[in-house]
Amino acid sequence: MTYIIEKEEDFKYIHRILNTNVNGKRIVPFALRVIRGIGRRFALLICKVARIDPTKRAGELTNEEV
Repeated sequence: MTYIIEKEEDFKYIHRILNTNVNGKRIVPFALRVIRGIGRRFALLICKVARIDPTKRAGELTNEEV
């Protein structure tokens, strides 16, 4: 399954969070799992507490959401 990026200027391919490069093409919970100490359940909990849609791509996040 491919993902089509509609707005190229708003999409970020790499986010730098806690000295870790986070892939922008992956959905948020799976993208957060590359950070050391964050697992599946904790990544979903982060999305719930921060009120971020877990089906959203990490590259579509705004600066406030990051």
